[in-house]
Amino acid sequence: MKIIPSPQESLSLANELIRHAKNEILIILHSINGVMRTERAGGFRFLDELVSKSVKVKVLTTMDYTNRGILDNLKSNYPRIEFRSLQFSLPIFNRMIILDRAKTMIWEIKDDNKDNFIEALGMAIYIE
Repeated sequence: MKIIPSPQESLSLANELIRHAKNEILIILHSINGVMRTERAGGFRFLDELVSKSVKVKVLTTMDYTNRGILDNLKSNYPRIEFRSLQFSLPIFNRMIILDRAKTMIWEIKDDNKDNFIEALGMAIYIE
């Protein structure tokens, strides 16, 4: 287990790990803001490219009736990514990625209202 205090360092490591995933990437995004940050940063486009290389990608997030159109739009733009939504909000404020069911990165969300990852994320924990 490694604690990574810098969002820049943890995002760089996460991108490297994601790039080398072989079988499956599981992502938990706790809010619509996290989903939108990922979309704006090109994250879903990048993940969609990995699906074309036979890596399964599953995204779990919370959605309610006011945000349903956003999830429907993502599903149509990235049909190879499996999006699922919880009908209730998660009482946690973190983002999680599990790679090949062997490596996990968990981020603290410092400010969910920020538009970019560097400002929104706090420290991370990497578990291998």
